[in-house]
Amino acid sequence: MKMNKILREVMVPHNQFKLSHNEIDAEIIVFDGGNPTSPPIKPPDDVLWRSIPVNELHVEDDTCPNIGLTYSKVVDIRPFIRMPRQMSLDIIAEVGLQKITNSLQKKWSTT
Repeated sequence: MKMNKILREVMVPHNQFKLSHNEIDAEIIVFDGGNPTSPPIKPPDDVLWRSIPVNELHVEDDTCPNIGLTYSKVVDIRPFIRMPRQMSLDIIAEVGLQKITNSLQKKWSTT
């Protein structure tokens, strides 16, 4: 709730390309950043992936680095927040990127 004052809700256009949870879980998805005239990147041998041009992604950004982004609540929980730039950099400087990465990789216990 403390973050609400410095977050702006992202409004993804209705006609925007979307991936379902099942598609994300079932496939290797690669976003190809090449221009439309270049050939798509190819997977290594014996790897199947779905290549999607990066220009099909909706990238919400704000030119004001003091504003963070979030998405409408789903069952009273925000699916993501992107903190303002300086706040993120301060946390990384204080805690360290390795500890942040480790915290994201830990499995939640059910006990």
